[in-house]
Amino acid sequence: MSTEDKATTPHWRYRFIFTALAPLLITHSLWQGFKNKNLRLAKQRLGLGLPKRNDKPLWVHMASVGEANAAYLLIKEIQQQYPELPIIISTITPTGAATAQRKLDNKIEHFYLPLDFSTTSHAVLKAINPRCTIIMETELWPRLYYQCKKHHVPLIIVNGRLSQRTLKRPAWVYEFYKRALKNVTKILARSENDADSFIKLGAAPEKVAVIDNIKFASNPEANEGIKPITLPRPYIVAASTHNDEEFQISKAWLKAGLDTTHLLVIVPRHPHRKKVILEQFTNINAPIAVRSNEDRVTSRTKIYL
Repeated sequence: MSTEDKATTPHWRYRFIFTALAPLLITHSLWQGFKNKNLRLAKQRLGLGLPKRNDKPLWVHMASVGEANAAYLLIKEIQQQYPELPIIISTITPTGAATAQRKLDNKIEHFYLPLDFSTTSHAVLKAINPRCTIIMETELWPRLYYQCKKHHVPLIIVNGRLSQRTLKRPAWVYEFYKRALKNVTKILARSENDADSFIKLGAAPEKVAVIDNIKFASNPEANEGIKPITLPRPYIVAASTHNDEEFQISKAWLKAGLDTTHLLVIVPRHPHRKKVILEQFTNINAPIAVRSNEDRVTSRTKIYL
């Protein structure tokens, strides 16, 4: 193995950890497929039943709903400039798949990204044979990145962002990112801070550029079918909430007495959790309105989901 290969292959600690977790990851993929009644999800996460392409499509990967919204703007622009260019998309979550498929041309084929094993990463590149891979935002998969370079597939991170939590990882975790980023062709970061963070993680400065956040790009079609909200009262938004956060935030909000002057608006990261959230809210003694139920916000409403 050459010196360059040693510097770009996934770190032995990453390979060890991922192998050790393999039974859990495989079980979770099977459970996710069963829970969502989605056999295709379970199979493709394990590298099976992947689409076979011989037209060298542009591959755009988005993890979930947030990335799908940004990818929509990018893909529509690409289609306008290169109408004959074949495109294939992938996601990890069913909600991301539903969002992408609802917004995009149904002729664009979708698949679920396989787990980051050497065999599955090789299998997906061999199956779809992409001319270029675009990764939206923050997805760093060392084995996939390495396989892209090994198969001579350009790899571009678009709307790249990194959290402060990522930058506070232990030094040995930094090595995972550093090696993965050596396999990237270009990183288009959404801010100067994000660009600096990618460079701190090991990306070559000449590979990093700033394009601003494409989620804010002007495109009326991006919001097609979504009615804007006009609220009759001052409000505070808790956005992109996860498991149990809605319940904890609401309890703290009511306990602090903030509901007397403002409305609390909660926007969960994953809309499919609606049923669980509403079950938790049965323990909160406060008037709640739910947008997807077309509930009206009144002077008595304390929380708007």
